[in-house]
Amino acid sequence: MTGLSWTLFESLHQFLVPFFQTRAQAQFKLPTEDQLFVTLVKLRQNPSNCLMCRVLGLAETTYLSVFSRWLDVMHANLVFLIAWPERECIQNTIPAQVLLQYPRLTSIIDCFEIPIEHPKKLKTRTTVKYLIACQPGAVRIPCEPPGRITYLSKGWGGTESDVHIVRNSGFLSKDYHHAGDQILAGYTCLKDEFAVLGAELITPSVTWGQKDNVADSRLTSSVERMIGVLKNQYHILHGPVPLQMAKRQERGDAVIDRIVHVCGALVNINQDRSLKLQCCSAAGHPFNPSLPFAVPPLDVPRPLQAGSGTTSAAPTSDAPSAS
Repeated sequence: MTGLSWTLFESLHQFLVPFFQTRAQAQFKLPTEDQLFVTLVKLRQNPSNCLMCRVLGLAETTYLSVFSRWLDVMHANLVFLIAWPERECIQNTIPAQVLLQYPRLTSIIDCFEIPIEHPKKLKTRTTVKYLIACQPGAVRIPCEPPGRITYLSKGWGGTESDVHIVRNSGFLSKDYHHAGDQILAGYTCLKDEFAVLGAELITPSVTWGQKDNVADSRLTSSVERMIGVLKNQYHILHGPVPLQMAKRQERGDAVIDRIVHVCGALVNINQDRSLKLQCCSAAGHPFNPSLPFAVPPLDVPRPLQAGSGTTSAAPTSDAPSAS
C-alpha cells in the first residue's frame, strides 16, 4: 500500500522520526509509524479524506494535520535525494549503448501536467506543470528502471509553454551544465540558451525510419517512462488536486510542489538504492549506514585484471512490502 518494502519503511521511519518535534508527537494519538504509514498511503493510493477518517477514527482536521506535518518533514529531509550528480557519476551509470552515441549526455528533460479541480461551469481544464530531468536508463529493456530523477522544478501554470518553464525555472544554470555537456529535449528554440553555457542541446529529428532517429526516440522515451513511473507509483499525482493545494503559500511554494518533490525522492529510493554519498554530503546530511538508500563512499573504479572474477551483486532484500 505504500510502495516500499517493510525494511525500507522501517529505515525511513527511523531516519525521519528525529526530525519530528516531540510536541507534535504528543498532539496525536497515533504512533509515529502509523502517522508515516497513512501519509504514504495517501500519496500512493490517494484515498478520499472521508474514507481515511472513518478507517482511522479521526476527525478530518486531525487527519489533514497529520498528513501536512509529515509531508513537511519528508520534504525537508528527503528532497536532497533529487540531486544533480557529478559528471563522473553520470558517466559511470549511463548504459554503454547510450555512451557510444552521446558520450557527454547528462540528462533528458520534459514537462508533465497535473490536473487541478475547477468549477464545472469552467470549460477549460486547469493544470499545473513541472519540468523534470532524469538520467537515461536502459533503452531497449522496458522492464529496467528508466533512470533516476535529477531535477524537478516548482509548479507552473498549465498555460505556460514548456520553453518558458525551461527558461525561467532555474534549469539554465552553470550549477547544472558545464562546457561539453549534452542534453536531450524536444525544444529546438533553446539551443542558443544552452550554447551560452557551453552545453549542446540535442533534439530528435521528426523524420522517422533512420537509425539515429529511432535511437533518439528511445532515449526520449526514458523520461516519459520516468513520468509514468512517478504517476503510477503515486496516484495522488493523477489528480485532480484541490485548488487550495495549488495556491502559493507564504514561503513561496504550494502543497502540490512539496508532494511532487517528495514523490520524486521516494521514486529515487526505489529506483536506485545505491545513491552516492556525495549527494548526502552536499545537502548536509550525515551518512547513516543503517539506511538502505545510502552507501559508504566508493573508491575510484579500477579496471578488472586478467583472470579476476566478476564483482559480486549487491544483496537483495526479500522482506515483504509494507502493505
